[in-house]
Amino acid sequence: MIDNLLENKLRSILCGVGISWGILIVTLLLGVGKGFEEGVKRLFEGFAKNTMYVSSGSTSISGAGSAIGRKVSFGRDDLLFLRESIPSIIHISPEVARLGIARKGVNSGSFTIKGVSEAYFNIRSVHLSNGRLINRMDLLKGRKVAVIGSSVSKVLFKQDKSIIGSYIEIDSENYKIVGIIRNSLLSALESGLIYVPFLSFQRQFNSTKNIDTIVLSHSDSNNSSEVEDWIRSIMAYRYKFNSKDDKALIFNNLTEQTKAVNGFFSGLKKFLLFIGISTLVSGIIRVTNMMFISAKERTKEIGLRKAVGAKRSSIIFMFFKESVVLTIFFGLAGMLLGMGFLKLIGYFSSSIVDNEIFDKPVLDLPVVIVSISLLVISGIVSAVFPAYYAASLSPIEALRAE
Repeated sequence: MIDNLLENKLRSILCGVGISWGILIVTLLLGVGKGFEEGVKRLFEGFAKNTMYVSSGSTSISGAGSAIGRKVSFGRDDLLFLRESIPSIIHISPEVARLGIARKGVNSGSFTIKGVSEAYFNIRSVHLSNGRLINRMDLLKGRKVAVIGSSVSKVLFKQDKSIIGSYIEIDSENYKIVGIIRNSLLSALESGLIYVPFLSFQRQFNSTKNIDTIVLSHSDSNNSSEVEDWIRSIMAYRYKFNSKDDKALIFNNLTEQTKAVNGFFSGLKKFLLFIGISTLVSGIIRVTNMMFISAKERTKEIGLRKAVGAKRSSIIFMFFKESVVLTIFFGLAGMLLGMGFLKLIGYFSSSIVDNEIFDKPVLDLPVVIVSISLLVISGIVSAVFPAYYAASLSPIEALRAE
């Protein structure tokens, strides 16, 4: 078998390269795709599972005692009422925001000030480089404390390292810094934020005591739309607007977005696999052609084998053996080469691209199993027609062949 393959080295190598290239493409595409998928999914890990934002809107349907265009705003009592009315809600927090001027000595800047409760940080994951987050006692005691983003820190403190415990002035009120948000691509949106306790925010900025946005996490991942319907019905009853009015409340449902992302990557994986298999098919066709040529060149040999009693099955098995060995050898070479490229891509991507978005490409177990299965199938398919062609040759006619 090995002698037959080595007899035409160049032809065997050229055919094997097609198999190697196909497996290399499958390995690279699926590995890089997996790294990209893990990086994007990590973005959603900044939020608790099944996170939902509910923002106030304006009525667009008259009825239930409401005129068109009436603004719907929430109050603090609504958070407690929703928590008690909907058992699947795990955490719930207000989120109010406005632009404000923050100062430290001669340094100042305009930043977004957000008022939240301690539950907010169980919903939205905020990673700190130093200090702590806002806690329950900060709200109960009315403390004026702040958690600031990395950009706020750079503007107000320049190169000063002793920031925790320092005070900054926010619109003429002093706030003590208790935490600094870690600088990363995933926390880019928080870099220019200042978080303060919700009650302190209301006393200073929000004289109407209205809440524009409620942030919550719930446990009902399979029925997130039902949670929306419950919230809409409860708030419609409390604020006298039509429960079918989809403009009165604005929902941003991250559960549905996560499902959409998972669906996208599922489709992308299938597409990449299709491209890789299509490339592999071209290699299979090359091996099939080579086996046909080999069968024709070895016509006399096949005739002689049959004349001395070789069975039809042994002739078929001979070609299957050669084809499978050829495809598996070059296929494994392509897979190993692909794994090497993935290592290089992972090494360079960690230094060039923020690996919080693009994770290191990996070749997971399912991909390895698929690749090896493709190799075996490729070898079998490549040998089917040549093997049966060779086995069907008449011994007398084969021995007469020139």
